[in-house]
Amino acid sequence: MRMYQTMCCSAFAFFAALLPLHAQSPVETLVQAERAFARDAQERTVAAAFISAFADEGILFRQEAVNARASVRERPMPDDLLLEWEPEYAEVAASGDFGYTTGPWSSGRRGQEERSGFGRFVTVWKHDGQAWRAYADIGISHPGPRPEAVLETRTAAGAQAAPKHPALLTDDALNTRLATASAALTDVLATDARVFRDGVLPSKGTAPADSVARTFKRLGGDTASSGDLAYAYGSWRADDNTHGHYLRVWRNEAGTWHVALDLVTSAN
Repeated sequence: MRMYQTMCCSAFAFFAALLPLHAQSPVETLVQAERAFARDAQERTVAAAFISAFADEGILFRQEAVNARASVRERPMPDDLLLEWEPEYAEVAASGDFGYTTGPWSSGRRGQEERSGFGRFVTVWKHDGQAWRAYADIGISHPGPRPEAVLETRTAAGAQAAPKHPALLTDDALNTRLATASAALTDVLATDARVFRDGVLPSKGTAPADSVARTFKRLGGDTASSGDLAYAYGSWRADDNTHGHYLRVWRNEAGTWHVALDLVTSAN
């Protein structure tokens, strides 16, 4: 019996030595997925990388919110497009099935050192049980150069209390308020919220004053199974006939939905 126990312990020790020192957390695997997405765009083409990274129902924002894979196949990016990016922030729901990443990007042409475009991206991801898949990708342009990304990560705390209303209905209510009070966003911003607008560097915890009144309309979104993170996206139109897209990430903080990320961009 003792010999059997010794053999079992030895076998356990052998296989334990083959295991990694620690199991990777969901936020670590999400960062890896974002970096692999960026690396694929360098090794192949931007179009091929987008088709591989996106879920079948993933959304890309062009003139309208469109199916990413279908749109890229029908209207692919040029093969010589160079698009470089890296994550500087990643957050994952406690359930590990939903998260988002954001960071700086720059663009140019392959074989050329000059970079002609700069900005920030936001990608919403869901885990399908096998891998992370991109469900929405959007960004803004702002002056360069591209800064070095210093990575921050966060895992949401879970739904410690149930909000009065679902996240997507909260998003609809905010859109209604924004139609008549552009400052309404300030009331629901998380203290560490990231705010993105075209032409300016991102701000944190403060909402910029909009020069035009916008009417927002939600088109879609989803909530993590743990009830602590959600996202919503849609369109906007201003009094001066300009239009574009928005994407928000909502975080459940002690039973109240707060905006963790707010991006508004013009249609390309």
